[in-house]
Amino acid sequence: MNTGNGSIFCHSRSGKRIACIVPCAMSMIMASMAQGQAPAPTPALPISGVAPLSPKEPVDTPEMAKDKAEIMELANKLEAATAHGDVDAAASLISPDFTMIHGNGWTYGANVLAADDRQAYLNRVKNHEYPVHDIDPSSIHFEMHGDVAIVWGRYLSLFMPQGRPNGALTSIWFERVYQKQNGKWIYLSHRSVRVAPSPAGIDPGAVTTMTFFVQTNGFNRGGSYQFEGNGTGDGHNLPLSARMGTRAERAGTGASASVSGMQSGTSGRSGGVPAPSAKGPDIDEVFAMERKLGDAVSGGDTNFFANFASDDFSMTHGDIWTRGGINPLVDTKESFANRITVKQYNAFIEDPRTQGAELHGNVMITWGRYVASIKGFPAAQAWFSCWYERVYEKRNGKWVYLSHRTVHNPMRGPTRESVQDK
Repeated sequence: MNTGNGSIFCHSRSGKRIACIVPCAMSMIMASMAQGQAPAPTPALPISGVAPLSPKEPVDTPEMAKDKAEIMELANKLEAATAHGDVDAAASLISPDFTMIHGNGWTYGANVLAADDRQAYLNRVKNHEYPVHDIDPSSIHFEMHGDVAIVWGRYLSLFMPQGRPNGALTSIWFERVYQKQNGKWIYLSHRSVRVAPSPAGIDPGAVTTMTFFVQTNGFNRGGSYQFEGNGTGDGHNLPLSARMGTRAERAGTGASASVSGMQSGTSGRSGGVPAPSAKGPDIDEVFAMERKLGDAVSGGDTNFFANFASDDFSMTHGDIWTRGGINPLVDTKESFANRITVKQYNAFIEDPRTQGAELHGNVMITWGRYVASIKGFPAAQAWFSCWYERVYEKRNGKWVYLSHRTVHNPMRGPTRESVQDK
């Protein structure tokens, strides 16, 4: 396809060259690039929605590449053991305090379908409840923090427990946490972030990322754009911010469906089971630090954040990753510290009613909601609430903040009161 005097070629995330059906917004961007013009600048902090992006993934060191390969080998072995009912193999791959959260109700304050500990999951394996349990390798991404790894992506599941002979393929999008213990990676935690019926193994609500290249005057220029709808032709150009709807409406697209056969509770706070939260002095300590962090962010206390966060800290804004997209805004320790220094946040308030935690030795996973206000937004959108998952590691007797990932896009309103329960 030609734009002006430039030729345009599109590729999918799999790397295959495909026929391009380009929505108007993308056409204009590529046309401007072909004419030597830069696309329009994006907002300084696009907390929700997506703009043209250039995904930047760190280059792996040999050691990091080895760790990722070992984690993928572990994951594939566990999927195979689960599908074949191999309890011994599965038991050798998961930690004694392993947890698996089924359903994504926890991402917006609702119940979950089920919450497995180690024995509950091994019972599912023993009972051959999952004849299909396959990782989609094209969906997998890593966030490495030394001996802690955060992995997100999708697997295909066919849930057929005893007494339920009929099942349907389901896409389970997840965030998983692994830890290297005594030189061996072990699987600590799985939390589902999206559950969607997937005929033929395709999630119709997934995000497709397309890269494009413009050849003009002997130069190559390129970038990426994302589409909702898995490239099926009936999707929409992102951003999504104007079409997010309520949490219940979004849950109805697949999050609340009882596709796994377990009791559904993700469309509201009734039904299902509450996401279990551990208790103890370590958890109390981290919860208190999270609340103090909110004061530091709005108060410009960069030193508090710097002492609390790891050097490889990562903060992912927006939830497009929960549908297979690439987040255009991911803060490092330095970039988020800059936000604190300039007091970009008018308020950043942790909601103690929603704080929950898993404890896995010296690794802690927390989730919950905060309410915030950022300078520069119109009055009708001055405040927002945001749900997250965070990961910490205890190092030299001190809890260190490794990662924050938004698990549900912000709900906006004019006042704190208008969003604090959303």
